[in-house]
Amino acid sequence: MGPFACKHRPTSPHGIAVGLRILYGNAHMGPLAAVHRLVVAVVLASLASCDRESTSPPPTATWAGSASCAECHATEHRDWQGSHHAMAMQHATEATVLGDFADATFEYEGTTTRFHRDGSRFLVTTDGPTGALATYEVDFTFGVDPLQQYLTRFEDGRMQALDIAWDSRPREAGGQRWIHLHPDDAVRAGDPLHWTGPNLNWNFMCADCHSTGVAKGHDLASDTYRTTWREINVSCESCHGPGSSHVAWARARKDTTSRAAAGDTMGLVQRFPKRGVFAFAPGERIARRTDPHPHTEPESCAQCHSRRTPLTAAYEAGRPALDTHLVSLLEDPLYHADGQIRDEVFEYGSWVQSRMHQAGVTCSDCHQPHTGRLIAEGNNLCSRCHDSSYYDQPTHHHHVPGARGSSCVDCHMPERHYMVVDPRRDHSMRVPRPDLSVRHGTPNACNQCHTDKDATWAAGHVDQWLRSAGKEPPGPHWTTAVDAGRRGTPGAGALLAAAVTKADWPGIVRGTAAAMLVSAPGAPASQALAAAARDGDAFVRLGAVRGMEERSADERVRTLAPLLRDPVRAVRTAAAAALADATQTLPADARADFDRAAREYVAFLQANGDRDWAHVNLGLFEARQGRTGEAASAYRTALRLDPGSVRAATNLADLLRAQERDAEGEKVLREALARAWEKPPLQHALGLLLVRRGEKAQGLALLAEAAAGAPRVSRYAYVHAVGLHGEGRVDEAITHLTEARKHFPNDRDTLQALVLWQRDRHGPAAAVPWAEKLLALDPEDAEVRALLQQLRSAR
Repeated sequence: MGPFACKHRPTSPHGIAVGLRILYGNAHMGPLAAVHRLVVAVVLASLASCDRESTSPPPTATWAGSASCAECHATEHRDWQGSHHAMAMQHATEATVLGDFADATFEYEGTTTRFHRDGSRFLVTTDGPTGALATYEVDFTFGVDPLQQYLTRFEDGRMQALDIAWDSRPREAGGQRWIHLHPDDAVRAGDPLHWTGPNLNWNFMCADCHSTGVAKGHDLASDTYRTTWREINVSCESCHGPGSSHVAWARARKDTTSRAAAGDTMGLVQRFPKRGVFAFAPGERIARRTDPHPHTEPESCAQCHSRRTPLTAAYEAGRPALDTHLVSLLEDPLYHADGQIRDEVFEYGSWVQSRMHQAGVTCSDCHQPHTGRLIAEGNNLCSRCHDSSYYDQPTHHHHVPGARGSSCVDCHMPERHYMVVDPRRDHSMRVPRPDLSVRHGTPNACNQCHTDKDATWAAGHVDQWLRSAGKEPPGPHWTTAVDAGRRGTPGAGALLAAAVTKADWPGIVRGTAAAMLVSAPGAPASQALAAAARDGDAFVRLGAVRGMEERSADERVRTLAPLLRDPVRAVRTAAAAALADATQTLPADARADFDRAAREYVAFLQANGDRDWAHVNLGLFEARQGRTGEAASAYRTALRLDPGSVRAATNLADLLRAQERDAEGEKVLREALARAWEKPPLQHALGLLLVRRGEKAQGLALLAEAAAGAPRVSRYAYVHAVGLHGEGRVDEAITHLTEARKHFPNDRDTLQALVLWQRDRHGPAAAVPWAEKLLALDPEDAEVRALLQQLRSAR
């Protein structure tokens, strides 16, 4: 496991909206002889002899430390000691530091970084927060393979991960060198991606997944940290929870025969029971689990192996993933439209898409839980449950045995590199679909190898293979709906509404489709969201809340009020945020539910209070309840933490505008604009303010800068064009908006403007094509249909 360095610029957490939106044992299968097609079972070993499922976690358990676990679990402890989890973070010593600190240098963007030593101390001389060279001591190593980062401590308690890392791969594999994690981004001091910036801050970004029992210890008043941990690395209690009760139980009962007297928990907070066996039914080529299996393992692993934001200040072992963390849906740009990994999203979001997850396969069926290594190598791993006499053959994989393409993972788990050298496999276990690549531009495993060919070539080969085997072509896929929703194409709402109701599609997919219905008009979308709010899958219910955010207060209350008492924290807190402006219309019996969920929502924001987005969301929550003073205070706190916070500045300026305090709002926007890396939203907001105040020339110039700086944001182009039109520059406005529309061909506001402007400037005939495009977005729109008919008649 390499370091988990986040490479995206800091924004709000994924799935928390701001601005206009609210937001294991070893198991081996012996060779399968063709004559033995009766049941062949694979009995999965228990973890650490703890083979009963916990029903009620001990309420008073405290941290015991991995050394106490080793008293009884010596084998597991020994396996763990050599694992990436054990080496996730270590004190910097001669034994742990892998990089070349023998006066090595590295050049990046005009800065020469020097790695050197002073006795036992490891030092780095590089550009600091202001860009000036300074020398920093390496306090800790971070990760181990395929690269290792280094942490240095600042006086305010922050620890920052250097963005120049050591490539720890063997030299023959291209390693044993210093590399920059952002080789193409020209990162300099002041950029959030710089090693001294928020995205390389260990306390928030890294600590809870690289150490055990972390207490972040952020003090909001001084913006300082006193972060502590129980163990420096990922130890036993990271997965099993605080172990004092289990240790006490074990020490009191030296013989295993007395376990029954202790109840079924054995003092453990988190249990990982193994139920059933994998067996081949007569005539089947894929083994099935004989007994339903709880998803406790992937839910526990998701605390770190997912793109997520913590919902609580401390991790609570034994809870579902969405009860402890806000896990991202299949959002753009995190995932491709078909759900394949794109940004650094780790494994969980992919895994819950897979048919193997739905079939009860779990993490330790493939990964040894303590060493972290695979249980078997190559195709031998897959053939434990997939008949090798059928699947591990050229008739199935269509490649030369032993050559690239004959490995199961080449086709079903394609790799993507992160942090330059870290390959990670997509865990959605999907069948290659180059036909989707042809239609929607998604990647496919075939062209990952055959880079000299295109997707049409690959799709043709797959189609030929299927036909020769007498198989049907692949059926409909959710990519069609998700891609349509992302593009805003005509009919997208109907496709997404239908996707929500596909009971055999993964919950994270249906939840994503529900969330994308946020702007979809009409009864079908509302009906799909109402059904999603009652779904048994928490991802779907979470998507329903997101999809309801822009609907009327009455509809939101009707649909979301029951979710205020949802059993999953991510859902009920999202419902509280979505209903913040509708509390007066809540039924009496839902008021207490709202108050409880609202407290949890605020606690979630406070747990992430070292980031500006948490205070922006708190400000929105307060503003939606009419508490403008508290909202302004929250926005100002966000700006104190990050003077360039775009959303804090724009929301505060908007709040001030409503109070007729535009002069103060202008000051807020200009100060943020001087500090922010993301300038178009601030240029847009300041441009609007100046236009309102009558300073139209300067305002229009800023609106033009915003539109040019973010050409794919339809709102900026539209508002700039409206400003030009208002100044009588009609032809210029039409030309500008027509050109900009190439980036967002299905934006309703843009098309409406072009219909009216073309009609008024060039007559009805010029407006008809634009009206036809507008009607195609929603063929049921009676008003647009009447307008089109009127234009055609006048023509």
